[in-house]
Amino acid sequence: MENTLENKAKFFAQYWTWIYEGESVCVTIQDIQESDFLRLKPLSKISDEDAIEIANRIGYFFDKVVRSKKYLYITDKYNDFEDVQETLRIYHNGEIFYLDQSGKVRELSMEQAEEVISLIRQKGIAYQSRGLSVEQQLEYNWIKLTE
Repeated sequence: MENTLENKAKFFAQYWTWIYEGESVCVTIQDIQESDFLRLKPLSKISDEDAIEIANRIGYFFDKVVRSKKYLYITDKYNDFEDVQETLRIYHNGEIFYLDQSGKVRELSMEQAEEVISLIRQKGIAYQSRGLSVEQQLEYNWIKLTE
């Protein structure tokens, strides 16, 4: 995706529904300035409660979050990681997978993936968009990450 005001407006629109919490906001491409940016949190800063809520909203009733440098595990608190258990993984590079009880990686349905991404954005978390990684969003100055 090219760094144009039109593309920036499309990118911003994905978050504005949530940022303005239902207020009616009418924004056109002409309203977007080159210096405008969204202040978002990195995926690593998502709260355990929000991560669990995301898993629950798509039908996985997990209650434990385990963090690594590459992804979040959202799983059952009784999972001792010795036996394979159901796990939802949200990778920092944007991939989302479900690991079933047999240890097989399953892709989410299109509806589930869209719901996860929508909920991540609703929480004000930076996430890949239209082939544009978070790193590229930072390079384009479309976002700034809060710590």
